[in-house]
Amino acid sequence: VVIPTYMREQVLLDTLEVVLQQHPPAGEVIVVDQTPLHEPATENHLTQLSRDGKIRWIRLTEASIPKSMNHGLRVATQSIVLF
Repeated sequence: VVIPTYMREQVLLDTLEVVLQQHPPAGEVIVVDQTPLHEPATENHLTQLSRDGKIRWIRLTEASIPKSMNHGLRVATQSIVLF
């Protein structure tokens, strides 16, 4: 699962909660984040999920949905990718 995101806070966290509870679980969850600065609670939660190995959190400096989707597709290790 690749989740491109920009300027989303609680919506992103809610989405991740649902995706991470799926059964069977996704082979990997990649968050391609283009947000310059998150709220502290969001930043902390994403940091913890990344440290725990539950997500791959990739930060991009340029906001572009096509670029973030393409980047997520390039770094994905699974044969099927859902956006």
